[in-house]
Amino acid sequence: MRGKEKDISKEPQGKATIKKIVKATAKLWGYKSKQLIERNNERSVSFPRHVAMHLAYKHTNKSTIQVAKYFDNRDSSNIFYAMKRVKMECERSQTIANAINELEKMFNKMNRT
Repeated sequence: MRGKEKDISKEPQGKATIKKIVKATAKLWGYKSKQLIERNNERSVSFPRHVAMHLAYKHTNKSTIQVAKYFDNRDSSNIFYAMKRVKMECERSQTIANAINELEKMFNKMNRT
């Protein structure tokens, strides 16, 4: 997360979609949605992109292939790597774990409505 934490609690309601997940994740880390989707291998962008991939797979009914396709036609193996990396980073950093938990709560709430 760059700088101070962003307030993501005012995101649109309704079912969680990949687009909404990318938007909320990008906002939390201080990026534009486009930056997470495009092919940019900068380290500062890759982790938020992995978070978005992980959440998109977990909170939508999309397959790994469908999620990967949304992220500039990537390979589905990127989604598996993203899930592994997010889990590892959450174990290392409570700050990251808390941020991802806040996103998770928001998307769980969206999917219950």
